[in-house]
Amino acid sequence: MYGLGVICVRQHMLSVCSDELKEGSDTVLGTILAMERCGTDVIDLIGSLEVIGTSDILKEDRLEIGSSLLMREAQEGVLLILE
Repeated sequence: MYGLGVICVRQHMLSVCSDELKEGSDTVLGTILAMERCGTDVIDLIGSLEVIGTSDILKEDRLEIGSSLLMREAQEGVLLILE
């Protein structure tokens, strides 16, 4: 189901932000999106998943990840302006 690398990353992230990962982390995409919500840089993670051969990330999923990252960057930009 999961490659060894994904399991190791997932276990590490569970210790870092377990509440956030409890929801929606039954799939690779769900894990990546949960990690993104925790503030993890998932761009490098996607590349790592491809290298270890667990890249079952569909084009639509990549778009969802990208839009989630853009949304976070936009929110951070708004917060900086407000400060």
